[in-house]
Amino acid sequence: MKAWRDEDAIEVLACEIETRPPAPGPEALAPFVQSASHGPTALTIDLAEAGRQTAEAFVAAEQVCCSNIGWQLEDAPRFRLRITAEPQQLTVLKALIPKTVQIEEVQ
Repeated sequence: MKAWRDEDAIEVLACEIETRPPAPGPEALAPFVQSASHGPTALTIDLAEAGRQTAEAFVAAEQVCCSNIGWQLEDAPRFRLRITAEPQQLTVLKALIPKTVQIEEVQ
């Protein structure tokens, strides 16, 4: 998993990282990632239900500092995080996915 606070990544994401409230980072979310898919406008990450509180806190913080990116938790058909962003931003955000999880590419 790439360092979340990498300056180049922050620039691509256009995040105001200094406004991010204290909350779990992607490293705390990683153990709950079950599968992922990446398309032209969204990255979808299926999460274990056990990670709900961590995911909710992570998303709430990201909505503050990276408000130009869509952060949405969904319950159906499974618990998942759907991130909508520009293609370059999605490429950076794929770093949220642990290397042990294969990312399905969809069109």
